[in-house]
Amino acid sequence: MVKEVGVAYHGNVYSDHARADFKEMQDHGCNSVLLAMSEYDYEQWRWQYFKLAKIAKEEFGFYVYINFWAWGRIFGGEAPSLFLNNNVEFRQIFSKTQKAFPAACFNSKAFQTYIRKAIKKVAQVKEITGFFWDEPHYAYSELNLLPTNLSPFYVCHCKGCQSLFSQQYGYNMPVEENSDVLEFKEQRLLEFLQNLCKIVKTEDSTKKNVICVMPTHASTGISNWDKVCFPEMDVLATDPYWIIYQKDLNWVREESNHLVRIAKKYQKEAQLWVLAFMIPKDREAEIKKVVEILNQAGADSIYAWLYRGCLQTMLKSDNPPLVWKNIGEAFRNLKVI
Repeated sequence: MVKEVGVAYHGNVYSDHARADFKEMQDHGCNSVLLAMSEYDYEQWRWQYFKLAKIAKEEFGFYVYINFWAWGRIFGGEAPSLFLNNNVEFRQIFSKTQKAFPAACFNSKAFQTYIRKAIKKVAQVKEITGFFWDEPHYAYSELNLLPTNLSPFYVCHCKGCQSLFSQQYGYNMPVEENSDVLEFKEQRLLEFLQNLCKIVKTEDSTKKNVICVMPTHASTGISNWDKVCFPEMDVLATDPYWIIYQKDLNWVREESNHLVRIAKKYQKEAQLWVLAFMIPKDREAEIKKVVEILNQAGADSIYAWLYRGCLQTMLKSDNPPLVWKNIGEAFRNLKVI
């Protein structure tokens, strides 16, 4: 049975508005909230984000998670990266053209130090239940917005990655992707994620680490979900956004069942996400069917991205109020333990 039901939330740092929004979430059947905090939010507003976490936890009894939203543009999200602005030399490099893509190379010590410092500060906030690592990936393309097939070329082919590759495999990192490159990329991404989770657990062992992997066909770095289930992570998640990937509801069921099977195999919790942005007109009712599928799959946690159907954002649905209404009706029908 579902333990957590929630939505992602960003774009507001004012306590009075947050209280009203949290109440609205509660009325829509939520007992949890994900605060999406970009690098800019962290630099300019982090104390206010911590205050919102306190309000959500103490006044509404919510589980509260922090999403390092689009940090380095290697995690999911549209927000820009201050790190990339200030450290252009540590961007990921496209092997075909040797051109920099808008994503940080997570093998660089500079980015690892940058995000480590932030994790340590956020982990000190006792009201925060855990950290959400959203769609960790290599750069998609020159815009780095949606997964793109770059084959036979790839990222990252920066000097740092080339050096690490040659040390491990004994030859120069090729321009075209081969099995060694695929193995190397997955290993490095998994090692990076595990180190982040270790930092969280070192600072506060009670805080959860949630890792949201992309649907299987859209993998951009992690093809084997079993490998994500290392000891320091607690919740395995995925987001089978059927409309975005132009799939049907049977695909949602397959991806959801696959995720839950792997999570249970390693005694991890399973979290599944329902699409609540860019919903076309007359398809809003599909939301209820998807939530039912996620529940039937055995999810411990069900979340929606984003609050109010992404109203007033670039990703808004055609009818955000109707999307939000359907989210509420679907969530209230869940039996939450």
